[in-house]
Amino acid sequence: MPVHIFPIQSVPEGITGWDSIEHTYNLVRTYLLDHGQLGEMNEKYLHCVNADEVRAAFREFADWVKQRHESDPKLLWLSLHGKPPLHRQNVGTRAVSASFRTDGDLENSAEIVDWWRVFAQLSGNFPANVVVTMDVCWGGSPSAPAALTKLSGNPRFLFGAIRSAHRLELDAATGLILASLIGGRVPPVEESRRLVSALNASFPKDADSNKQFFRVWWWDEDGSHHCFPELADRVKRVR
Repeated sequence: MPVHIFPIQSVPEGITGWDSIEHTYNLVRTYLLDHGQLGEMNEKYLHCVNADEVRAAFREFADWVKQRHESDPKLLWLSLHGKPPLHRQNVGTRAVSASFRTDGDLENSAEIVDWWRVFAQLSGNFPANVVVTMDVCWGGSPSAPAALTKLSGNPRFLFGAIRSAHRLELDAATGLILASLIGGRVPPVEESRRLVSALNASFPKDADSNKQFFRVWWWDEDGSHHCFPELADRVKRVR
């Protein structure tokens, strides 16, 4: 069965382009094509210029994903810069878009994308076999899973970084997630846990907060959600 991919990206285009997922995205397309599993890919939102376009992309994904075959793996691939938490031991809930102000105020140069609000648009709108990868630093925020949780209609898995992450680390995570979808199926929970364990064993913890690199969330049929590694008691779930 084919793997369908819907990338949403909003990052500034630097001289080297190292922030962009496009190089990795092209490799993914080739990889899936070589394995005969290249499905449909919506590339309309690879260059979102502001927060409004990011929100529009989420709304379109809600319709797009329902038109794909239920048994096919479907990947929502999100690439924005994560917004660090206000306190090092708390987890961030927001990201920033690539839209820059024209008044030269670099301190407030990018628009805020609130994960709680954008993911809330998708609550109850996921068919079976949807995987979300938050290709952003601080992408494993509890805000997104909390916004998604309903009695039904949650993604199968949501993967994301839980500390500030480098492009190399995020590309490695994306590669493992895509590899797990080869074979036309979404991996079971234990396989996803092993994937996350491998990433956390390969890349260092945050030097200040001691947080590991990566986390995965998944949902039961009643809408309750779980994560691995588990949240520390001191981590606050905030909107």
